[in-house]
Amino acid sequence: MMKFLLIILSLLASLSARDAHYEDEVDHLLKYVQTTECSYIRNGTSYNGEEAREHIEKKC
Repeated sequence: MMKFLLIILSLLASLSARDAHYEDEVDHLLKYVQTTECSYIRNGTSYNGEEAREHIEKKC
């Protein structure tokens, strides 16, 4: 029983570390969208990077 509990705890710790990695990656991508000089067009309207990031964050 103790082995099973240790396995479960190690799996949970692994998932937590993985989630943190993905959160860092998503944050990096959002910062890129925000700071780029590209225009983002949605429904025929052009938005800058900061407005695009705000829209994406509303969807998450």
